[in-house]
Amino acid sequence: MTLEYPLWKKAIILVVLVFALLYSLPNIYRQDPAVQISSTGNAVLDAATKDKVAGDLERANVAIKSIELEGDRLLVRLLDGDAQSKAAELLTEALGTEYSVALNLASTVPDWLTAMYAQKGRPPMFANRCKLSTVKQTSDSGTFFNYRIAPLEPSWRESLINPGTEDGLALLKEAKEFGDMIMNGLARADFDSVSGDDGEAAAGKGGGQSKPLPSDDEEIPF
Repeated sequence: MTLEYPLWKKAIILVVLVFALLYSLPNIYRQDPAVQISSTGNAVLDAATKDKVAGDLERANVAIKSIELEGDRLLVRLLDGDAQSKAAELLTEALGTEYSVALNLASTVPDWLTAMYAQKGRPPMFANRCKLSTVKQTSDSGTFFNYRIAPLEPSWRESLINPGTEDGLALLKEAKEFGDMIMNGLARADFDSVSGDDGEAAAGKGGGQSKPLPSDDEEIPF
């Protein structure tokens, strides 16, 4: 005996499969190694800066994929990780202290797919600003550092932001970029600057001078 399903059930299954396929498409687009340039003060970030960056990279024989001026930042897409590292080092020296040069990973998801909220994650209805700090703890195995999350303002209610506003969207964008940097190993805790109880460097292997272990009120620098 064969089971026959009504046509409307088959239609529902087909619609679900189509949406599942559509919303999984961003996963097939790999991210581009990139260098993000932003102003640290009153320095102007405009077309002239874009031309200077392009010229500096061309003279250094650093192959680029594209250069995009997006509001208050300049995004340089590179072909591979080696070119990304070389470009970041070159531009940091060429642009000086008036500009911030940071490693980044740029999305290659098409605009039409992003416009459909098919890019990973939709903006939440609300979000909180929080402070992430390190906390020294002790167990039978010894002393170690854990993390602590606390509201940025006196209470979580006062720390709420509206992601639908311009400031909220900008803050969420910065948080996502920072999260991507952590997930891809581009940002990490600076364990090399602290030492263990035995006087040996906690993570460094260069044999440099040890520093005392931070107190309970101190944090591991990032």
